Amino acid sequence: MPPRLKIVGEEILMCGLKSMPVAGKAFEVIDAVRTRHAMLAHGERLEEIERQMSRVDRQLRDLVEEEIRMTLQRLGEPALDGPALTAEIRNLRSIQQQGWEPALFEGLLRNSSHWNELKSRPQHYGRVLEAQAMIDPDGIHVLIDAEPLRVLELTPFAFAALLANQSQGVPGAEIQAKADIWAFPTSADRRKTLISSIGLKLVRIEPGSFQMGTTKEQIDQFLGLFPDTGREGFDDEQPQHPVQITRPFYLGIHPVTQGQYKAIMGSNPSGFKGWFKGSNDLPVEIVSWLDAVSFCNKLSEKDKRTPLYRNGTDIAAVGGNGYRLPSEAEWEYACRAGSATLFPFGDDAGKLGEHAWYFSNSQSKTHQVGQKSPNAWGLYDLLGNVWEWCDDWYHENYYDWSSAADPPGPPRTSHRVLRGGSWGNDAGYCRPAARNSYPPEGRDSYLGFRVAADQG
Repeated sequence: MPPRLKIVGEEILMCGLKSMPVAGKAFEVIDAVRTRHAMLAHGERLEEIERQMSRVDRQLRDLVEEEIRMTLQRLGEPALDGPALTAEIRNLRSIQQQGWEPALFEGLLRNSSHWNELKSRPQHYGRVLEAQAMIDPDGIHVLIDAEPLRVLELTPFAFAALLANQSQGVPGAEIQAKADIWAFPTSADRRKTLISSIGLKLVRIEPGSFQMGTTKEQIDQFLGLFPDTGREGFDDEQPQHPVQITRPFYLGIHPVTQGQYKAIMGSNPSGFKGWFKGSNDLPVEIVSWLDAVSFCNKLSEKDKRTPLYRNGTDIAAVGGNGYRLPSEAEWEYACRAGSATLFPFGDDAGKLGEHAWYFSNSQSKTHQVGQKSPNAWGLYDLLGNVWEWCDDWYHENYYDWSSAADPPGPPRTSHRVLRGGSWGNDAGYCRPAARNSYPPEGRDSYLGFRVAADQG
């Protein structure tokens, strides 16, 4: 996506529309949807948007609108092959994620020749939701009727089809499925997403089993690649053992950023601050374990959830719905994302640079989150960039007696678990099984965290 689109998305708030709830049940967004569509129904909302924009804002808005129209025009080309179609729809997805949803998209829809078609046959373009339906936060939502409430949930592809003058339904579903892009949501087990009040996005991780730790054969394999690595560094990763995660949980798609941290805590302790566009998207660092759980508690309170940590150190009774740090087992399970290899992407350490910021490519600093390839479950920066605090206390021999289901970590020790490696580490530390630890009050420029939650 052209850089100007990211700049525009960060700088322009379309009449405060980013405050609209986008996760939960449809009835939870009734008031927000009705309010924001009331003006539009009388032809006034787009005028209000125009009035609130400065001349520069309008120029930037026009650039984005032109980019969207060009994308839609390319999507309407009859000879578009699968890879090209994938690229164009991902471009549209990127534009949407920068904050241009829903105002600009809905404005384009209302001004198109397909508005009547959309209202008369909405089921041709997406899911028609009523008050109690679960909504997909990645969809584009358009109010069809206020009484009784009906909201149309569009995919980006369906939205493109409307504006590309393809009014007889959405073509290319077979291409979509083969290209693994955004098609109609037909699967009952579609992965759900949770979005906090500050835009922190968590993805639902389903229960399952995996092999936690490293085998002696894998250690030999790694030492063959990096003979200068000491074998003793793998001791706390053994023995490899089966672990079952019995409950679903939510995990942040990337580490907490400096912008997100400051929004909750009021300050930014990071050493790698920047004044460039996007510096708010650098991972927060120089945060202790205690800082991380304080953030979780305050974010829970802001989102009207029950904080899980008592006195900054103890987890409250099971049943709260507040944000927390992932357990060490949850972290490795999510990082592996179904893999059993040295790295989530296989055994080839030469590909690590495609997935992580580490010693060989970081230039001794952190980088904006989400720039490298995600793992199979859509999680970014689990390896490299910053070490991530886990909830557990650390013990080097814990694997000798840990439980097979939802291991909670050992009793209190002097250190908490760190996972994932950082910008200053080599490939040996940037593996799903690699373990590290630090005192819970300790802070450093390579320490960060990501947030988990038990309930959506």
